[in-house]
Amino acid sequence: MRRRFTQRLRRDGVEVSVHNEGEPIPPEAQETLFDPFMRAAGEHRAHGWGLGLMLVRACAEAHGGSVHVDSAPGRGTTFTMRLPADARPAQGWA
Repeated sequence: MRRRFTQRLRRDGVEVSVHNEGEPIPPEAQETLFDPFMRAAGEHRAHGWGLGLMLVRACAEAHGGSVHVDSAPGRGTTFTMRLPADARPAQGWA
């Protein structure tokens, strides 16, 4: 499976994306994908506890950022994380 990692600076921070052209994640699974102990069903199920994406989202949000998934047939799957240039306001340091 081919994967692509991209990064780009934005005026307000940074955006990092990971894209693969594999089997898409069904829309109903996307709704709970970032919940603890949840994993998308599929032909190529990964091993693990289903905590990785929950931790990614929690870390991003703790720094004032966000994580989103876009997945559909013909487009593949892209996870995008956006982080602000200054995380201090999200941590109460402003």
